[in-house]
Amino acid sequence: RNNHPDAAALTVTSVSLSSVPPDAFSLTSNPAPATVAPDGTLALPLRFRAASPGAYMAVLRLEAANGEYVEDTIRIIAENPVLDWDPAAVVFPPTLVGDAGDGTVLLRNTGRVEARVTALRWSSGAAGPFTATAALPARLRPGETLPVTVRFQPGSAMAWADSLLPEIDCGQASALAVMGTGSNERLRFRLETPFLLSPGESDLLVVYLDSLPRLLPVEALRFTLRVPSAAFALEGIERIPGGLDASAVISSPVVTADEIRFEITVPGGWRDTGAMFGLRLMAVAEGPLCENIRLDWEALQPFRLTGFTEGRACINPSCRHPEGLFFAGIPTMEVSPVPARGQLTVHIGAGTSQPAVIELFDMRGRAVRRVFDGVLPAAGAVFALPTEGLSSGYYTLLFRCASGTRAKPVLVRK
Repeated sequence: RNNHPDAAALTVTSVSLSSVPPDAFSLTSNPAPATVAPDGTLALPLRFRAASPGAYMAVLRLEAANGEYVEDTIRIIAENPVLDWDPAAVVFPPTLVGDAGDGTVLLRNTGRVEARVTALRWSSGAAGPFTATAALPARLRPGETLPVTVRFQPGSAMAWADSLLPEIDCGQASALAVMGTGSNERLRFRLETPFLLSPGESDLLVVYLDSLPRLLPVEALRFTLRVPSAAFALEGIERIPGGLDASAVISSPVVTADEIRFEITVPGGWRDTGAMFGLRLMAVAEGPLCENIRLDWEALQPFRLTGFTEGRACINPSCRHPEGLFFAGIPTMEVSPVPARGQLTVHIGAGTSQPAVIELFDMRGRAVRRVFDGVLPAAGAVFALPTEGLSSGYYTLLFRCASGTRAKPVLVRK
């Protein structure tokens, strides 16, 4: 702006720019010579380009035809954007082969400059069981987040792990660790049904539990018994001595025209594969009835994917982590008891001596306990993890070593 004290018009004859380092600043066009009226302005189109983070400075000099000049200093601090994941890791619960589980994580701009996310890529580079979708390209101002949906759909019964990397114009972005296990195991039940009953007679239909998941506790089993309404009437659900845990809670059955629905909950999770109970049915019609009975079920597991919304999932798995290709050479990790009350014992199997870190993370992805940080002996080790002060709920125990990573869900009870 021409703010000459004599309110005179000035003719700018020269515009020069010197910067440190050279070429960081430049004039895209030079307006000189140009006459600037009193209180008028002269636009100087400047361009700045930083080759790396740091401090940059330039001196701008304008000279007038009357011999006067003015200098101004321009200073700019250049920074790279910084992106981080919230949470930093996702561990999917065991998922049946062919089924899928998904949830949303956040990619957050934790730096001080805007970032442009152009793509998401998996570090493995191969088409695996994990997929990620987001609205791209996306510009993130400082503090803004980009929701990313991550899906796990295993094609085989093994453990999987990968890392999700955002691609940005410049700067640095952390990788999201994603792990999951595919399973072919199912819960299995069998029925011992009454064969012949005369009208008015009653007998027990006995339900046997033959197999259970072995990784995560099943909290409740929801049954739907389908029988012809003209053939049966339900008189009650009975406990068979030695057949159900004493703490098991049987809900009141809901009876419709051809269905009987009820739920059995065992605090702390079902453990006994020898569990059984009886349904006392009264015959309404004459004849063999066993062929008309069908029992459907759902296993309910309360779980929280790390950083995901808490909820209950209807699932039919699961199993311990199979020793697949990903786990080759990684020492085994077992935890007991589950659920843990007061203390959790962590068993690390034999392997090679190598640096390792064992940490416990809460459902928001925050490290709440560090179990071990050092060199793991080749013979393996046993560690005690106190759980005092931790809230009841699910946690993730992460074992990282030079050979790879293992994760175990952990249930803590007060």
